[in-house]
Amino acid sequence: MEKIQNDLSLAELVTITEDFIKLADKLYNTGKITREEYDELTFMKKDFLKKAKMQQQEQINYF
Repeated sequence: MEKIQNDLSLAELVTITEDFIKLADKLYNTGKITREEYDELTFMKKDFLKKAKMQQQEQINYF
């Protein structure tokens, strides 16, 4: 049961992070933030998404 709860938490974090990146995209595309600010806001989050999705796929393949 605990493993399932951890998976849900990871899925929720992925969704929240994706939404954050979409917001940053909108801010950048409308000129409200600079490219440098956009990069600072999204660099670590994009890396997190990549790793989290890989982990989710590994868990799916495990079962």
